[in-house]
Amino acid sequence: MTFQFGTTNSANEVIHKSTDLGNAVTCIIKDPIDVISPYLIVKDTEVELTDNYAYSSDTERYYFIEVEDLPGGRRGVQCTVDPLMSFASEIDTRDVNIERYEGATESDIYDSGVCLIARNEVVIESFTGCEFAKASDNNARTYILTVAN
Repeated sequence: MTFQFGTTNSANEVIHKSTDLGNAVTCIIKDPIDVISPYLIVKDTEVELTDNYAYSSDTERYYFIEVEDLPGGRRGVQCTVDPLMSFASEIDTRDVNIERYEGATESDIYDSGVCLIARNEVVIESFTGCEFAKASDNNARTYILTVAN
């Protein structure tokens, strides 16, 4: 199989990553052959230890990679498919809800690009006396009174 090795500085959650990939090289795939997370063996001159990204024209997929030195002038490359970049054109054609603002209504979708405001505030106050009153202008708060002996 042929791979191009290089780098990306884009976050993992980005669909269209910017990449800097080199020339295609032929790689030996270690058994068992796995398209999703192949392990490759290449000459040490064909991949840098600092490379973190790859593309295979044979599988038409992009991969996050980890490179390690092997004996005999070789390097091992553990690949993990990047489905967002690999299937970016298919993702782009889908009609989906994307919300990236504080008023988002899809609370089950986590978006690391949005800062969330805490919905609960815990305030512990000590007081003396026999009355505990809720402020009349703050109806959105709930108070819990505990009594310690």
